[in-house]
Amino acid sequence: MGKKRTPATTSRAEKAIFWVGSLCGIVVSVITIHEKILAPSPARLAVAFFESATQTLSLVPPIDTASELTEEIPLQLKVQNLGGRASGNTKLYLAYNHSLEVTAEYQKEQRPTWNAPNEPLRQLSLAIENINPGESYLIPVKIRFRVPKDIQRAMRQPRGEIVDQKQLLPRGFQIFSDLSSDTVPNVRTVLEILLGRCDVLQERSADVFWVGHGTEGVSVLKVKEDYPCR
Repeated sequence: MGKKRTPATTSRAEKAIFWVGSLCGIVVSVITIHEKILAPSPARLAVAFFESATQTLSLVPPIDTASELTEEIPLQLKVQNLGGRASGNTKLYLAYNHSLEVTAEYQKEQRPTWNAPNEPLRQLSLAIENINPGESYLIPVKIRFRVPKDIQRAMRQPRGEIVDQKQLLPRGFQIFSDLSSDTVPNVRTVLEILLGRCDVLQERSADVFWVGHGTEGVSVLKVKEDYPCR
């Protein structure tokens, strides 16, 4: 016959099982906390204008009253991964209305779309390479703006000669940016370009840009003290 278990033996066995279970629970908790604290955060994508490093760009446009459509103005969009993991199969969609004409490098297709409540838009789809944590990706774009001729003339006139003060207000142009990847849900950012007189734009923004023409072509430059702004 086997040895009979006494209450003392049973108590010691139960205590041993209890302590082993408690230690396992503590180890699992420590591992979980360690992973949450030290594990890299997921990819986090953001887009902005490279020139201003923000979602808004204040720009003095070139004036040509013979046409409501400006020349092509080169800009760059900066897509950045602010998270702790790589962003794979990143996609960018740019949507805009009839007041803009946009072309971009890396664009795959252009198609009509809609914005709420019922605004027809054009949409560009772009495929972007994988973006590692802390890295960014620059996308050159060229944009033409539709600006009425009377507004263009007001931008050129001395400020005191403008009768309709509404003509001094900057004109805003929006681009709806939808950015996503295999591991990041879609994030919409509204990019806005403000066109206007240099002096008026400076009343609203610390950084104002203008369109320069040189031997290397057209470029967007920051307004400095030597620029005839006022």
